[in-house]
Amino acid sequence: MRAVFLTEYGKVLLMKVAGEQESLWIMPGGRIRAGEDAQTALAREIGEETGLPDFRVESEVWIRHGSFVRKGERHEEVERFFLIPTERFEPSIEGMEDAEKKRFRRYEWWNIGDIVDSDETFVPRRLGRLLLKLHAGDVPPKPVETGE
Repeated sequence: MRAVFLTEYGKVLLMKVAGEQESLWIMPGGRIRAGEDAQTALAREIGEETGLPDFRVESEVWIRHGSFVRKGERHEEVERFFLIPTERFEPSIEGMEDAEKKRFRRYEWWNIGDIVDSDETFVPRRLGRLLLKLHAGDVPPKPVETGE
């Protein structure tokens, strides 16, 4: 579950995390725990990773079938992305688990155009182009595959 915190001014909240191979920019979120549905997991992850207690999900917009490396082993994953229109807020890492805090580097509110032009690594890789569509009001009626 990933939160696409998007302001009306075209800013999106991203977090930089250290991966085993490189640092990358991702959206707040995480995995579903046993017994949770998507909305419950999203609410828990947003609380843990940003401290934001209240939010409104507009819709599920993307799905990503990707992979990651942990301890030298490649793992497959499926991530679901939910659009959450918001005003800019100051996120907190107080609720993060210790392992998450070790990987966490910083939060930043990015301009979509800066993502498109950046040489940084984002997940999904074509994040800037996907965000341009969302910000222009092109919200897909069902989740769109993002690619790696």
